[in-house]
Amino acid sequence: MATTGTQALDTALAIMDELGATEYNARAVYFINMLCDKLYPLSDTYPAANTVERPACPHITELSGELGVDDVLAQSVLPYGLASRLMLTDDPSQAANFEAVFQERLTEVKKQQPAEIQAIEDVYGFDTGTTINSAW
Repeated sequence: MATTGTQALDTALAIMDELGATEYNARAVYFINMLCDKLYPLSDTYPAANTVERPACPHITELSGELGVDDVLAQSVLPYGLASRLMLTDDPSQAANFEAVFQERLTEVKKQQPAEIQAIEDVYGFDTGTTINSAW
């Protein structure tokens, strides 16, 4: 089940201790889209095929829309970034704390990314079928 903008906002509001507040709704869609753009390359929903054009994350136009990033990012990383941006004018020090948690969780997700398999170019001209014996 894909996470909606409303679910991400509700989580952010809970983090902010502003549950039930509606004054953030108008700005939330824009911030969610900006954060999803940043998180999209780390998402399971990001296209794996190498294309010439950079894939764009689907944007929401209202809070009821489903987010273009996977649920792990939408539910455990994005809400802290959203809380940071929503609190920036009200309480900059609290916004900085939320941003720090956002960056920490983002780093953790990056560490969990699987390695990409790439061909290795043999610049030394070794025959890859030949075994080199070592006396070690």
